[in-house]
Amino acid sequence: MTIVRLPAARAAREGATGPGALERLRRYWDRAGGGAGAPRSDRLFLSDLSGAMAHILLCYRDGAAWRIEFAGAEVQDLLGFDPTGEALRGSDPEPLLARLADGAAAAARRMEPRTVRAGGRTALHLPFAGEGGAAAVMLVGVVAAPPPGPGAAVLAFPARRAREGGRGAGGRGPDGQASRP
Repeated sequence: MTIVRLPAARAAREGATGPGALERLRRYWDRAGGGAGAPRSDRLFLSDLSGAMAHILLCYRDGAAWRIEFAGAEVQDLLGFDPTGEALRGSDPEPLLARLADGAAAAARRMEPRTVRAGGRTALHLPFAGEGGAAAVMLVGVVAAPPPGPGAAVLAFPARRAREGGRGAGGRGPDGQASRP
């Protein structure tokens, strides 16, 4: 596999870094599925994602677990190591890997995108269906969560709202899910 690295300025213009990378991956997933839900794994072409490869984890179903087949350079930097070959487990001592396992399980169960956050990082899980229609490949985009902008305030919401999955007033995450009132 050939991986093309974009110069930082060009990557930023093309939305290949930060939250723009997640939005780009979500648009790719939507197009690959043709608006009919989760796309088949034979519709995943990494050459179409060359500008976002640094932010990608590519996982394959390995029995009951998800095994990491590829980890981009930015993902490796965020984790502090190369997780290629590792199985995602919810019990992993690395908080991001544990949350990635939870996100992969939720996305595979519902066959729809799921977003998880851990330790200042955001991951978007995009399932691709195998022969029988169950998730066989998981494309995961991982970025450092952007810090609040100048003058922004971090608001604490009551615990009830967090359990209900709210994202604030009318917001939508990169997974396209609307927040609940």
